[in-house]
Amino acid sequence: MNLDKYIEFLNGLDPEYKQIMAELQTMFSAVGLQLRGRGTHTDGVMAKGTLKVLPSRDVPKNALFKPGEEFKVLFRHANIAGGSNDDALINGRGAAIRLGTTDQNYEDLIDPSVQDLVLNTGEVFGLATARLYYQFF
Repeated sequence: MNLDKYIEFLNGLDPEYKQIMAELQTMFSAVGLQLRGRGTHTDGVMAKGTLKVLPSRDVPKNALFKPGEEFKVLFRHANIAGGSNDDALINGRGAAIRLGTTDQNYEDLIDPSVQDLVLNTGEVFGLATARLYYQFF
């Protein structure tokens, strides 16, 4: 599966899930406007580069990450509380990885309709579904 097929898959997701994501986006955008910045994870670092998939016996074969495949990447890392210089503090940490094709410009990846792979600290995420996450707020 190439990136276009993956995006097509994401577009075919459950309508209720897509509605929840749209409502969360609206809510976080409103908070961001009030703060004149991001709604959460306010302080972070960002990097851009290229991801090249290397062959590995430890990674199961899959349709998206084939050996030799290359993607443009935007990567963002931040703490939930933001601004903390002390890594010993209890604070959720997260990262977002956004992939694009090598023929895209990095500016194309800033489009909010592009999906991120989101990573968070902890063994499990405390809210099992998108609906529970939305209700938490």
